[in-house]
Parts: sequence; structure tokens; C-alpha cells
Amino acid sequence: MDSLVKSTTRKRKFIPNELKISVWSKIKPYYSELLKRPLNSLSHLEEWIQNMDELDAIVNEDFHYRYIKVSVDTSDEKADESYKYFIEEISPKLYPIRKELKEKLMTSRFLDSLNPSKYGIYLKRIKNSLSLYNEKNIPLFTQEKILASEYGVIISKIMVNIDGEEMTYQKARSGLESEDRSHREKVYRAIGKSFLAVKKEVNEVLDKLLEIRDSIAKNAGFDNYRDYKFKALGRFDYTPDDCMQFHESVKAVILPIAEKLDNYRLDSLQYDQLKLWDGSKFGKGNVPIKVYDGMKDLVEKSKTCLTNTHPFFGETLTLLKDNGHLDLESRENKRPGGYNMPLPMTGMPFIFMNANSSFRDIKVLMHETGHAVQSCLMNDLDLVGSMSIPSEIAELAAMSMELLTIDKWQIFFEENTVPVEAKINYFAGIVHTLLWIVTIDKFQHWLYTNVGHTAEQREEAWTSIYNEFNSSKVDRTGFEEQLENLWQRQLHIFEVPFYYIEYGFAQLGALAIWDKYKEDPVESVKDYMNALKQGYTQSIQDTYQAAGIEFNFDKEYIQKLGAVLEKEVETLYN
Repeated sequence: MDSLVKSTTRKRKFIPNELKISVWSKIKPYYSELLKRPLNSLSHLEEWIQNMDELDAIVNEDFHYRYIKVSVDTSDEKADESYKYFIEEISPKLYPIRKELKEKLMTSRFLDSLNPSKYGIYLKRIKNSLSLYNEKNIPLFTQEKILASEYGVIISKIMVNIDGEEMTYQKARSGLESEDRSHREKVYRAIGKSFLAVKKEVNEVLDKLLEIRDSIAKNAGFDNYRDYKFKALGRFDYTPDDCMQFHESVKAVILPIAEKLDNYRLDSLQYDQLKLWDGSKFGKGNVPIKVYDGMKDLVEKSKTCLTNTHPFFGETLTLLKDNGHLDLESRENKRPGGYNMPLPMTGMPFIFMNANSSFRDIKVLMHETGHAVQSCLMNDLDLVGSMSIPSEIAELAAMSMELLTIDKWQIFFEENTVPVEAKINYFAGIVHTLLWIVTIDKFQHWLYTNVGHTAEQREEAWTSIYNEFNSSKVDRTGFEEQLENLWQRQLHIFEVPFYYIEYGFAQLGALAIWDKYKEDPVESVKDYMNALKQGYTQSIQDTYQAAGIEFNFDKEYIQKLGAVLEKEVETLYN
């Protein structure tokens, strides 16, 4: 049987296969040729766009590989030098020449003859980026990237001491799932102590980033970085006010579910009070800490879950495994977090995560595989630029994959069924995730609309926002300093500012897809895949509609999906 996943390297039509990007002079001639080339017909223009798209994709992918190398080993000095060389020497030269190419495209007399269904979104994004361009920002972008990478280095070096054993933060965090409440407390305190040790360093990095980003916004003609970044992210489909509405809707609908969940927990666990280290305990037994035996077992069992949902999903993970495009296990000098890095010229993405033998690892790998599935589904798109999708669509792919596969996760458990406690853990996680998303997002709005604030004011603002969106049932006494700085653990604030609210929109979309899936699995998966393979050739609303759901964040819609979530939690507890 032929493979369903098309993974062949994208054929080059303009740039030689043997080209290796070592210095700027290697790629400058190709940009220069595009600038000089006459565009005397519509066919010439389309060929020129294809060539520019190919060149940009090759250059971007080279940078992505450099990022992967510094992610997997922050102590690799050669990789670090290569990464910084691109940022400091190549990126600053790309901005102006790409601007000239975009201007050439937008002033072509054949522009209006291009097919809008193929080029509409592509051209809209180019026009948007041109409106933001300011030469003064080029060195600031370089400084920003280097500073953001400093955060990753600081966090990757954090080691947590548990009973005399030094371990990574990711590995230590698995101890928060222990059946022993006193051990969970010990782990929670140790993690907090380790983060507080770098509190000053992290604050200094953010202070510098805030200053740089404010200058970037002012140079581009914006009052603040928040408004600049919304436009830079190409958020054509919603506004900051819509985000504020989303915050309030989540607080009104989801926070009561969290409070109800905490009441269930108190009754079931028979605790007098919930503590901060009880976050993974939901009262229907204990989710096994170790649910697989090593990375090979994690991948093989995950492949089975994915294949049983749709063969394409399992083949995607197999493709990455067979080609060395998985780096899953937590280790020292590895950056925190997880990501799927699209590599469209190579024809397959790269999954990076920090597995630590916990139940959460299943969720994370399914999530990142959702991204990878979309990357592979988009391989047939003519323009690589159309594969650069907004996060509202990318995260829909990932979060939906978690829910589509959840009933297949039984392979990880001895009873060959997904334990009730595991499902409660997962769905409670959705409740808490939605609340955390709006907490982080509202905090970012505050950060960039309150220029010149102090670290102390930042802590006060964070604490107020955190308390607004978190259950009052959890006792936080004595942990005020830890909580004041909890935001420092969120990588997005440093590396990809304002990329977070998308998770909230996508989580709602995933719930809607899953609700459909329970009624008609075949049709739901078909719609899901059809929506993802379109890449970014349609609006976000149209893409969600293709998946059979709505892109909607008003209170009534959230109430509808909140009811789906609440019903699931109630069913699991009763």
C-alpha cells in the first residue's frame, strides 16, 4: 500500500540544490537577480513570485535548522555562533532587500490579474508587512532576537534539587504527579526556589525587551507595542477589544467550572484545603507517573493511537521517527517547552519536546503531531508562503489532535482502558488551560500598554490578573513571591510576544470538533483534514467553517462549548 504522507523534498526551480548558506554573499545574487528581472507579462510575474517564494523558504528553513540546533543543546558553542551569525549578519540584510522585492510585486501592472483564490491572502500579508517597515527597526529586531534567546539559555540551565539529586525543571515537574502529597509539596517548593534564584536575571531580560519593543512600535508609528504586534501578526480577523471580550467571557463561563471542579476534588480527595501542589490531583485515583517505557515505547504507542484515528496521522509520526526528526526526551542543556518546526523545503517537520515519563507527555506528543500532520497535509500547496499559517489555525490542528485521539490512549495503560483519573486530569487541564491563556494574554496587554513600569508594579499587576482568573478554592498562603513571578515560566512572553490567545480560540475550536467527532467520526476527521490542507489561503473564519465549526469568541458561544466541557467533567465524577 502506498504511503498517504507525501514527504519528498520540494523540487527547486530557481536555487541550486547544492547551495549552502554560510555567508550573505551566497544568497545576495539571487535576491539581486529578482530585483533586476523584468516582469513583462502575467506569466513572468507568477514565475517571479514562485522564485521569490522558493528563495525565502530556503533562507527561512536554514534559520529554522539553526534554531533547532541551539534548542537541542544550549551548550553547543558552534551552533550558538551559527544561530547568532544569522541573526546579526544575515537577517539585517534580508529586511531591506525583501522590502524592495515586495514593493516591486505590489507595483506590478499585472498584480490585479493574479488569481485571488491563490494569491489573495498572500498579497494581503505582503501589503501589511510593507505598511510596518521602518529601517530603524532592523538593528532592534536583531537585539530583540538575541535577548529572547538569552531567556532560553537562563531557563535551560535551571536545575532542581530533589532529595540531593540535581535534575532538569522538566524532569522535576513530573514529581508533581506523585501519589505522595508531602513529596509533591517538596517538589513544588524546590521548583519555586530554583526559579526565584534567576528571578532578577529574567526580569532584566524582560526590561530590555520591553524597551526595545516599545521603540520598534514607535518607529512604525504606533502608540504602543501591543497595537503594533497585532498588525505585525496579521490579525485581520479580530482586535484587542475582542481579546478583552474573550477574557471576560472565559471568566464568566469557565471560572465557575474550575470552582465546581475544585469542590469535586475536595470532596473526593477528602482534603481540608487544596494546596498549590495538588494541581494534578483530581480525586478519582492517581494517574500513573510512568505510562510508557522510554522514548521508543512512547513513539510506538503514540503511532498506534494516531493510526487508529486515521492512518495518515500514524504515518506522519513514523515519517519523522524514521528520518531523525524527533527529539523528545528532557535532558540537561536542552531548552524547555515543545514545538513543531515546519521545514517545507525538506518536506517534513521536526518535533521537539521535553518528555519526562509523565501522563502529560502523551498530550504533548499528540499536540505536536497535530502540527506535524498539518505541515504534511500542506505539502501540495504551490506557495510555501501559504504554508505559513496563523496560530489560530495551527493550534486548532494541534489541540484537536489531542481530543481526536484521547479515547485511543488506552494502549498506555495496563487495564487497556483510559482510566477515569487520566481523563479527569485531561479535561480539568482544558479548564485550567483556558484560564491560564487569558491570564497570560491580559498580562501581556498590561505589559505593553503600561510603558516604563517597574518590576514591583509588574508583580502587582500580575498578581491581580492571576487572582482574577484563578479558583479561590486553592490556598496560596506563604507562596506570594513564587506566584508574583509565575509568569517568568511562560516562554511566549519572551520569545513570541502575544502568541498565546490563539491557544484559547483554538481550544474552543477543538472542543467543537471533538463534539462533532463523537457523533460522526469519519466526517469530522475528513472536515478537519480538508481545513488543514488549505494552509493560509482563506481567512481564519473560512478555515474554521471548512472544519465544520465557528471562529467565535462571544459569551454565548463559549457557554455552549463550556457546557460540553462541564458535562464531560460531571460524567467522569459521577
